[in-house]
Amino acid sequence: MALVRRVWTEAQEGTPMEVLYKKLRSLKMHLKDFNRTKFGNVHTRINDLQSELAQVQATLLDSDYEEIKAALFSMGNDKSPRPDGYTAYFFKHAWQIVQKDFTNVVQHFFSSGKLRRE
Repeated sequence: MALVRRVWTEAQEGTPMEVLYKKLRSLKMHLKDFNRTKFGNVHTRINDLQSELAQVQATLLDSDYEEIKAALFSMGNDKSPRPDGYTAYFFKHAWQIVQKDFTNVVQHFFSSGKLRRE
């Protein structure tokens, strides 16, 4: 509030409406400067943090991918990860084709706690 008080006590001339307008305009300029000094360029910081978050998420997904693949490939070939009749053997041998959908299902299950049953 010290900034508002300092700007508000600056002398302005004109009609009451002009004085109020000039004080508000001056305050806006000072608040923008204060914001840049205190917080830096917020938009740049947000973009940087979003990029950093995307990298962290990609790293987590990569490690999740490797964990999911390792878990599947450690299963016996005759084991069925789902009650649909497809064995681990099928998913292992078709991995290059089904890996994206298979990993998405497992990741969705761990994030939502829901698995569709048929």
